[in-house]
Amino acid sequence: MKQTGRKGRSPDCLICPANSQCLYYQQTSSSGSGFIVRPDGLILTNAHVVAGASRVQVYLSNGQKVQGTVQAVDQVCDLATVKVNERNLQTLTLGKSSEVRPGEWVVALGSPFNLQKTVTAGIVSNAGRETMGNLTKSPPMIQHDAVINVGNSGGPLINLDGEAIGINTMTLTSGISFALPADLAADFLNRAKRVEGKFSPPSSKKRYMGLSVMTLTPDLQMDLRRRVSNFPSKVEQGILIVAVVSHSPAHYAGLSPGDVITHINGQSVTSTSQYFKAIEREEKLTLKIARENGTFTVTVTPEEVD
Repeated sequence: MKQTGRKGRSPDCLICPANSQCLYYQQTSSSGSGFIVRPDGLILTNAHVVAGASRVQVYLSNGQKVQGTVQAVDQVCDLATVKVNERNLQTLTLGKSSEVRPGEWVVALGSPFNLQKTVTAGIVSNAGRETMGNLTKSPPMIQHDAVINVGNSGGPLINLDGEAIGINTMTLTSGISFALPADLAADFLNRAKRVEGKFSPPSSKKRYMGLSVMTLTPDLQMDLRRRVSNFPSKVEQGILIVAVVSHSPAHYAGLSPGDVITHINGQSVTSTSQYFKAIEREEKLTLKIARENGTFTVTVTPEEVD
């Protein structure tokens, strides 16, 4: 995760689950970015960065490695907090994402490919893009074109006032990236104050696959075929897998970002709503997947989570 360092130092650090090798391109280990939101060492990041770990290794911008404890986790919103035993840390202020407008300049901070203190710039393309998350319909996300890569997840998206207006979460392809809005993060942090380790169990459990998906609209198909050389050429409809959470049912089934789900249990799929209804109703899902120039079928059993 990406973190802010001590006062007077650049707010940059990396976090990895304890005992992981932190090798990129391996979904079986996880690393990412984050940033400090409280001077006593409270860090905000994505839930998929900590990937179910209870302890993580935090690398501050000065090279110091410290142990972090995962506290609150919200898999629906894909947000988590990590606490390190440090004091007087420089923090990054959360801005108001409700005030973000298309065309604004933004800066993405993170540790892509383990390269700390990496800065990229771009503009906001859409301030409220509808996407689909791991469990239910996600809140609108900030779409921007600043370059983010493996390891940027959890890092801040910053406006020209130096405020974090979003938390970088995923990239679809070069020029199409998404950040969770800061207003959502502020609400999460308020709820996180009341818990230790995890949120109170909800009244019912949800079924979980570990995928972030988007409906494959005609416009999105055209854009991906122009930008991605190995995008499936014969796919006419389906839902696009944008992200796969490590150690999730989808991960163990061999699914990867860029795959397209064209059928579920023998029925053609044209929208993400069909996918989520199937998760709620079916014990097992048989998915027909289009990948590059071929297709294959996998069976996935969703997990029940709080």
